[in-house]
Amino acid sequence: EANVETQIVQGDGLAVEVKGTPDNFKVDYADGFVQFKATDLPPIRMTGDVIFKDDVWRGEATSFMEMARNIGRDTPIDITYSLENGRGIADVSIPEVIFRPSGLQPQMFIPALSGKVAEVTGRSDVKVHLEFAEGEPMKSSGTATLIDMNMGTLPGPLTGVNAELKFSSFFPLVSDGRQTLTIKSFDPGFPLPNGEVTFETVPDGVKIYSARWPMGTGFISLDPTDWIYLAEENRMQL
Repeated sequence: EANVETQIVQGDGLAVEVKGTPDNFKVDYADGFVQFKATDLPPIRMTGDVIFKDDVWRGEATSFMEMARNIGRDTPIDITYSLENGRGIADVSIPEVIFRPSGLQPQMFIPALSGKVAEVTGRSDVKVHLEFAEGEPMKSSGTATLIDMNMGTLPGPLTGVNAELKFSSFFPLVSDGRQTLTIKSFDPGFPLPNGEVTFETVPDGVKIYSARWPMGTGFISLDPTDWIYLAEENRMQL
């Protein structure tokens, strides 16, 4: 068991095997916690390998979402990264995040959603790109694909939510301009099928630009509004 520290990375409790020469070697590591020191991310349990050659570290690793493991499900995380001259990049892929009432829920990641959404089911595919360096703010961007998600909300239940979302920042969560999602059904007291919503994130909430459901020869729409997560009341007008 070993602890490893570089300018960018802190590794604790690692089982380490090193092969090669001082200027060209490979490190295999397992069963320890790794933290990228220039980020606000918590230490992540990782198993993988990293090669040091030409003054550059290049590595691949596998991890698991600890929050999911605590409730009895493995959610794998795939990571590739490189470090050079005190600067690093990492690409993180979480190919299958499963939401279910007895398991993971979005409010576990965004506490302000507590009391706003419930009984979430469905899955998502998340990809995050990180850039970081000592003494500089971390940059993050990426995508999240929502696949057949259902949830209870205060205005009414949503079913069949699908979207390909792009984010200019994950920490904090900032959408890359306006985003669109489709909704198979929304029931605020009467069923509205086949909806489409255009929105973007704002500090502590979501700005809804348009939300429309076809009905007869016309449609029902939601007036533009801001939905603030921690607000005591959010008013919406159909």
